[in-house]
Amino acid sequence: MSNCYLINGVNGGLGLSLANILLNSGHTVVGVSRSLPNTHEILGFDQFFYKKVDSYDVDEFQRIVEQLAISDIQLTHLVLNAGSALGLTDPTSSYKLDEIF
Repeated sequence: MSNCYLINGVNGGLGLSLANILLNSGHTVVGVSRSLPNTHEILGFDQFFYKKVDSYDVDEFQRIVEQLAISDIQLTHLVLNAGSALGLTDPTSSYKLDEIF
């Protein structure tokens, strides 16, 4: 079964490696980051979709999720990989995730 993963911080390091593994396993990946991944390793996959966004910009992140909701892409997993995802450095701010999803 193919799943669809949204991964933030996909432009390098762990996020890029995870996206590569998932794509090579036949899954779909929606990658978001402030800059385009610094390798062509994942850009050649038909099932890789890239969106440029700063994860601290909750409104923009929400717009991307809303765009995906009306597209043919159905998310099954969320990987919050970027340094301080969505500005959630304080556990009491986790309500931001509830607002988006």
